[in-house]
Amino acid sequence: MISLKTASTASKLIFWARKHAPEIWLGVGIVTGLGATAFTIKSTLHVQELVDDHKDRMAAVHEKKVEMKQAVVDDAAKEGTIIKLDDVKLPKEQASELGKLTLHEWVRTISRFGKLYAIPAGLTAVSLASYLVAHGLLKKRYLGVVAAYSALQTKYDTLAGGVAKEYGVDTLRRLENGGAMSRAEKAAADGENPEDVDAETVEELTKMHIGPGGWTSLDRIFSEETSYRYDRYNADRNRAFLIQVQNEANRRLSIDKWLDLNWVYHALGMKMTKAGHVMGWLYDPECKGDDGPTGFVSFGLITDEEFRKWVALGCDGTERSVPLHFGGVGFGLIYDRLPLDDI
Repeated sequence: MISLKTASTASKLIFWARKHAPEIWLGVGIVTGLGATAFTIKSTLHVQELVDDHKDRMAAVHEKKVEMKQAVVDDAAKEGTIIKLDDVKLPKEQASELGKLTLHEWVRTISRFGKLYAIPAGLTAVSLASYLVAHGLLKKRYLGVVAAYSALQTKYDTLAGGVAKEYGVDTLRRLENGGAMSRAEKAAADGENPEDVDAETVEELTKMHIGPGGWTSLDRIFSEETSYRYDRYNADRNRAFLIQVQNEANRRLSIDKWLDLNWVYHALGMKMTKAGHVMGWLYDPECKGDDGPTGFVSFGLITDEEFRKWVALGCDGTERSVPLHFGGVGFGLIYDRLPLDDI
């Protein structure tokens, strides 16, 4: 009878095998693939031997054919008829015998080649099957994760919309930030008027120094020196990450109706600034422009073709860095225009 400890151990092993099934099948594919390569090399060393043997046997068949023809020529000579060897046509029975003998030698040689490469072919088939099984398992898990994320995102959006409607967008933002109070909320809690906090400092911070190409002091270069989220080995991944953050910023802007620049800095893995607290985007669904409601976040991302040229040429002396020019409809000073009625 199986003990409880043995059953528990077996259960753990089965769980581990199911959990790491893709890696296990991938490992099997790699090992059997290497084994197939090794056996193929070993088998190939005997190919010349089989070829030489086949040539010798086919030569023997040819000699037998010549002997049969020569016998016909000799028989004709005895009767006083001269026939050239090349003109001799063997009787049907002899021709059939030679055909069967030739076919036998070819089948024998092919069979020997099949036996010689049977092990490499079997290992190759196992290797390919293992790769396909591993791919199937990973694809199934990926689709499951995508479906779960989609369902979770839908539920979160519904919940976030309900919280924003019931308690206000500031409460939703505070919950998303782990309960931390915004700067305006802290000022209100301390009995101060949020609109009067450091007015002179705000004015100084929001002075955007325009540089070459319309660049300002708020813009950034996304590179290894400026962000810990930067991938120095994959430029396409960097661009995909920037687009993802830009999309998330627009989603938050549509929910909160405002977004400060420091949130973008933080999401990009960059240092936040004092100016980032008072600069950002405002969203007004009632005021529609040509592209819809005003207020959308733009990083000034260039096209794919321009991006690849940028990667090749480099920017500010470093390769693969990406210029970010923050802007879009509704971008500017937002500190004195925030919806603070609910505070």
